[in-house]
Amino acid sequence: MIIEVPSSISPLGISFGNIGISIEAFRTVVKASLSDNVEIKFDVSMHKDDKSVISSILSNIWRSLSEGYNLKKKVRFSVKDYIPLHVGLGSLESIAIAFCYGLALANDIELTDIELLMIANDALTSKGRTWDHLMASYYGGIVWVNPNAEPPTLIKIDPPDWLELILLVPKQRQAKYLEKVMEHFERKFSYDEIYNLTSSLASLMQGLLNDDPASLKEGLRDNIFKNIIGKIPYYMELLTPIKHEEYIGVFISRFGPSILLLLDETSADIDDVYKRLLDNISQKGIPYTAVKTTIGGGLCTKHET
Repeated sequence: MIIEVPSSISPLGISFGNIGISIEAFRTVVKASLSDNVEIKFDVSMHKDDKSVISSILSNIWRSLSEGYNLKKKVRFSVKDYIPLHVGLGSLESIAIAFCYGLALANDIELTDIELLMIANDALTSKGRTWDHLMASYYGGIVWVNPNAEPPTLIKIDPPDWLELILLVPKQRQAKYLEKVMEHFERKFSYDEIYNLTSSLASLMQGLLNDDPASLKEGLRDNIFKNIIGKIPYYMELLTPIKHEEYIGVFISRFGPSILLLLDETSADIDDVYKRLLDNISQKGIPYTAVKTTIGGGLCTKHET
């Protein structure tokens, strides 16, 4: 059986803290087969440290399931494709979902959605900060998550028909990106700042729920702090060829400097914008890749032919 889980982004910004967006640009693709041992086979090139982290996730999931269920069948997971690591696209979250789903299915364990996601969350070293990634990749679409509920809850938002996406992905990990960005948030905010953030969140949700591009643009533009932009690698250089009125706004991943550009198909030519981005990246030698993409559809399985 083939298990596929899409990439996701958890946007940077206080009022974006509980939003997760599934993105079809990349997918974790894993083949699950019955075996004499629980093991991983890597059919793709990957750094040994990343292989070690992924192996530990599988061990944690096996241990969690063994404590609550009688696991009689073991599984070999062959990693056929994976989401770029360390760039804020939910790679490890998607792998944890695939492992947990595969082991449960092989052993006829009927986990609820939230049980599966809680086991996957507990298997991750960054557990507690991953619910937006987990729920977006598992369910697909756009999710608004309350991670403080017991268990965590979500509202699933269907993407507007007019929404088009271009994903800008760094070609290499940016050292200490999260630490640099979070310096801005680890301080006391003024009343005016909190008011503006709350207002921008209301506009953001109105735009998504009511298919309102103008409100979505207002929410996104108000939330991006000018003094954060300088901490996002190549941000200004990347968006130089794009006119302000051509796009709704951006989501910037808080776990890695990937940038999701949002456009309204009724007012922008995505092919033209995409070409200008590619030309700009090539001419300036910016270490990013641009990918036209769509909102992801969540976990899916296929029987190997």
